[in-house]
Amino acid sequence: MKMVEIPGGSVLLRDVEQVPERLVRPVRSAATRMTRLTAAVGELPADRADLTEDQLVAIAAKIPDDVMEDMWDLNDLLALAMVAEWRVVEPLDGAQPPVTLEALLELPKRQYDAVQKAVSPYLNDLMTDFSPSPEPDSPTEPSDASAGV
Repeated sequence: MKMVEIPGGSVLLRDVEQVPERLVRPVRSAATRMTRLTAAVGELPADRADLTEDQLVAIAAKIPDDVMEDMWDLNDLLALAMVAEWRVVEPLDGAQPPVTLEALLELPKRQYDAVQKAVSPYLNDLMTDFSPSPEPDSPTEPSDASAGV
């Protein structure tokens, strides 16, 4: 596990291998829905740092509201999957709120944004890997049959 400092607190992130499947599946489902983003705005350049503010505004204007909701859902589900526990408030009774969607959405903007920044690098690690297996006896091993061998 990894402790990450955020403004006014900290979050303890799970190791990707320790994220329960019941938290992984909703992330994968939400990520799959994000294919609609490409349909709405087209392919985005790989290096978005070169985009001007006007270009970013034009792209954002093309994103339908329901796709925006899907983006928010994906971000929130990723945070719930990766955050094992947090210290986000000065509790009067010594207790921290549980890591729930309701509590996440009650965080002040600077804490919410910091949590999202902390978990965003882990999205691809939670996705299913469909690449062929390198194992020689794998059914996905490249076949010589189509090569006429």
